[in-house]
Amino acid sequence: MTENNNGQLPDVGNSMNQIENAYADQLFDSSPLAFVLLDTNDNIVRINAEFTNVFGYTFEEVAGRPLDALIAAPEKRQEAALLTKATRNGERMVFETERRKKDGSPLLVEILAKPVTIANQRIGVLGIYRDITKRKHEERLKETLFRILETSNRKGSSDKIFKALLGILAHIIQGDLYTISIRENDGQIVHHTFAPSVPDESPVLPHAMTEFVQHVFSNGEVASAEQAGSEWTDRTVHGGIDVEMNTWFAVPIKVVDFRQGVLAVFSEHTCDAEETLKTLEYLAPSISTVIDRKHAEEALLKSKSDLQELVAQKNLFLSILSHDLRSPFTATLGYAELLAYEKDLSMELVHEYAEAIRSSVERQVALASRLLEWSRLETGRTPFHPKEFELSFVVEGITTMLKVTASNKNISLTSDVDPQLFAYGDDGLVFQVLTNLINNAIKFTPLGGGVVVKAERKEHNEIVVSVHDSGIGISDDTKEKLFRYEKLYTTRGTQGEYGTGLGLSICKRIVDMHEGKIWIESEVGLGTTISFTLPGCDKSNAAE
Repeated sequence: MTENNNGQLPDVGNSMNQIENAYADQLFDSSPLAFVLLDTNDNIVRINAEFTNVFGYTFEEVAGRPLDALIAAPEKRQEAALLTKATRNGERMVFETERRKKDGSPLLVEILAKPVTIANQRIGVLGIYRDITKRKHEERLKETLFRILETSNRKGSSDKIFKALLGILAHIIQGDLYTISIRENDGQIVHHTFAPSVPDESPVLPHAMTEFVQHVFSNGEVASAEQAGSEWTDRTVHGGIDVEMNTWFAVPIKVVDFRQGVLAVFSEHTCDAEETLKTLEYLAPSISTVIDRKHAEEALLKSKSDLQELVAQKNLFLSILSHDLRSPFTATLGYAELLAYEKDLSMELVHEYAEAIRSSVERQVALASRLLEWSRLETGRTPFHPKEFELSFVVEGITTMLKVTASNKNISLTSDVDPQLFAYGDDGLVFQVLTNLINNAIKFTPLGGGVVVKAERKEHNEIVVSVHDSGIGISDDTKEKLFRYEKLYTTRGTQGEYGTGLGLSICKRIVDMHEGKIWIESEVGLGTTISFTLPGCDKSNAAE
């Protein structure tokens, strides 16, 4: 063993302690985890470089100061105090929580706290902090991604799906207003919005924000705006919720059928633009996938509905051919055979049978004519030539034509239509609709009743035309059947008049061609009003 300069043997135990202390110091200072050492009063005695890197404090700024007052937010102080107390009492604590940096920004940390003892005497507490903000964010991103994709399995309308998607987005990106804007194939942009402050409502996207979204549509690139010096956020914007949006973010999304979309977040608070846009770009493809699937489902349901309607029309057509057309022919053939083979018929019977044949042929002609009209409408072969026309002129022509029919039942037929009321549509098809409605009104009105035709201009330059009668009325069950194709529905008039059952279906098709609505208001025994809408136009425009 070598002697030292004084001729004495070295103190091996002391050297080992110095080595151990140097090694511990090196581990403490160079650890990739944030270390902090507290005394028995919970004041900071020592920190390492990673503590400074994570929380932003230098040793000079924290020496001798209580740890919890520096890095625990006020709402977390009680939790932090209980942690320190338990550790001082000898417990080893491991858990995850939130702490604050020097600049006030939050971070998620995993904490290992353990008592420090020398010679069985506790002299302080060692705290080890791992910044898990990124890891937790990635976990939340994966969870959010799963929830977004899971939305595609939900049932419900597109509006509900969009609201669900935006609600999920609100859990990972701080904001006050969220929107998915879709440009449809016709060029129209539809904004689906969600605000956490009013989750059951759909706030209208303010004009400035609409322009911001349109900017992203035009450029096809991500965009962000902050309050300071922004051409967008320097405008006062509230949009139905009582906060002013200071930061705006938007990213483009692509959906099928050549549609485009924009995913946007508007926040009252200042947000990390880079991180927010990165998150939006990460989630956008999955949101696009859900929207694509929903569009595909709706297209499939529409195809199914269209197919069912075509089948119903085919069945109706076959029903008419097999029954409604055959029945009159059977009756006609029967009376014709009587006339042909019965030798001793009186003139009275000959006239009776001839009238029956005439009536039967008249029904056949009416049914064939209606069937032809219906077929042309359903196959898109009906000419449609909209123009501006004087509505009163059309109404007067019909009432004049049907005056005799009405007078045969002692029914008053009147009209109340302003001569200055001009509509926009195909006047020939409108003539057909009104002729059918007025004919029906006369048919189902008893002797001595009345039929009135009215028209008036409503909001948004819409004209409502109504035919009212004092007839027998229609039950609620019957109302539901009158415009449907699944089953031909017809009843006889008050004097036994026949109908084809196709009239109101034809009327509805024609009104649909004018992008209007048709509806029935009626009570049994109190008469019926059938109304439909037409686009209106100013007289000045019509005159031109």
